[in-house]
Amino acid sequence: MPPMPPSFHTLTRCTSAPPALAANHSDHGSQYVSIIYNERLAEHGITASIGTVGDSYDNALAENVNGSYKNELIHSRK
Repeated sequence: MPPMPPSFHTLTRCTSAPPALAANHSDHGSQYVSIIYNERLAEHGITASIGTVGDSYDNALAENVNGSYKNELIHSRK
């Protein structure tokens, strides 16, 4: 099984419902298309959204947000 992204681990600790119309946008990485990951999203009422292959423009905002999370949560611990 591929390693799960940080958002998967966040969902396992989630105690409140996500806002209505919540979506998780990701690329086609194996961790994001796994059955377990998508089942966990569905359990929390979150719609999975996967960008098109070879089109970086629809991923730009998501990657920017991911970069912010990495800077705040991962790189700040070094």
